[in-house]
Amino acid sequence: MPVSIFGIIYILMSFFFLQKKRWFTYWYVFSNSLFYSSLITVGSVDIKPYFISTLFMFFGFVRGDLFSKNSFKNKDVAALFLFLAWIVLTFPLSIFLKNINVIPSDSQQSDVEVLHPINAKIGSIIYTLNPAFNIFSFVVVRAYIKTSQDIKDFTKGYLLSYIPLVITVIILFIFRNVIHTPALTEAFFSFINPTYKRNVSANTWGSIGDIARTFTYVGEASFTAKYYLMMMSLFAGMLLYQKNSIQKKVLLLFNLLLILILITLLGSTTGYVGFFILLGIIGVLYLGYQHTIRASIVNSNSRFIFTFLIFSLFVLIPSVMLFYDQIVFFWNYLLVNHIDKIEGEAGSGYVRIQSNLIALEAFFKSPLFGVGYGHNRATTFLSFLLSNVGIVGFILFNFFWFYLVFVPLRKLKNMPQDLKMHCIVYVTMFIITYLTNFLFSSSVAIAFGWVWTNAALLSRLADWRNLEDYSQLELI
Repeated sequence: MPVSIFGIIYILMSFFFLQKKRWFTYWYVFSNSLFYSSLITVGSVDIKPYFISTLFMFFGFVRGDLFSKNSFKNKDVAALFLFLAWIVLTFPLSIFLKNINVIPSDSQQSDVEVLHPINAKIGSIIYTLNPAFNIFSFVVVRAYIKTSQDIKDFTKGYLLSYIPLVITVIILFIFRNVIHTPALTEAFFSFINPTYKRNVSANTWGSIGDIARTFTYVGEASFTAKYYLMMMSLFAGMLLYQKNSIQKKVLLLFNLLLILILITLLGSTTGYVGFFILLGIIGVLYLGYQHTIRASIVNSNSRFIFTFLIFSLFVLIPSVMLFYDQIVFFWNYLLVNHIDKIEGEAGSGYVRIQSNLIALEAFFKSPLFGVGYGHNRATTFLSFLLSNVGIVGFILFNFFWFYLVFVPLRKLKNMPQDLKMHCIVYVTMFIITYLTNFLFSSSVAIAFGWVWTNAALLSRLADWRNLEDYSQLELI
């Protein structure tokens, strides 16, 4: 069980941040973004910073407060534990399934032409450990959040976690001709993840191609795109629903534009499609809930954004003409490295379609129980859930997600003003995370720490009257 140098540094710093709850909150949110990093390797399993920081949170701050007598009265918590119980129940039933061929979890997603009968064995129970730990992290973070200030500290933690990521990307870009050599590239990523094997420095499109597909410490392009979309949700919510000075509005807009540029450079389907989905989510929430925020704040911010959009149109046209050659170059890069990769029988588009068809075929052969969690690999979480845990597991898990979106919004009108912006932000982040994971990810969809952190924040916002600083509100 080797521990990397990066892992030792991370664990020591976690001990340091345990000295103060606010510091640890910031550290915990930052650790969620270190998805591609690895601290300890146990066999073929990489222990992520999020796993370790959750345990630190439990032992350092939560412990006996994990469950109260009213914990399971919350429908979201109850649905989540029913989902876990269903996973455990479906596992032994998969032993009796003989006539269903699947893509085994230990094979590559591209192996859609090579199917195998279900191989349910005792060792396969390890597949249930990941969702079990995710659910554990949800209840730990939920118990950790006791006041409205804790919720605000998580928001600030997201802002702080964004800074080193941007600095890393900027350094990679400015010093691309030095950093993008095989030796330095491999050294950097081997430091944060000893199991790293992919060579991102070999790219015929030069530094633009390297930067576009280079891993950051968040992970590969689609992982990084999901993080960018969450940060865009946060900046957009602050820009629309929070009282800001002119300088702060400009700063928020600058960061929104920067993230849009970074998403564009990633060349990720998740980033491109997710961006337009996010615009739709922001628009729907704005039309439906702008009146729950103080009118003077919303109107002032809306006028600023409208003025900026008009001004940007006058800047965009000459900018396109000035950088026309570079834009054409990048478009050709996308055609060769992105669109061509999706199209054709050898492309990822074909693989995604075929794996989903295989998953649906397995679902129709065992619609109630599925084939057992982790026994069939699919390229979307929708087909993964249906094929692995059946319609019952699918409904239980999606009830949990929908509950955490609609209940906080239903209670938004009566929330204190200082919580309303945070509520809309986390609903936006939760929806875009849900949709991009549901449409573009498989079992890794629920492995991200930020999924469960945002879920815990929404769970507490749905139950905001029981926060310590508001629990006596009705009695005053």
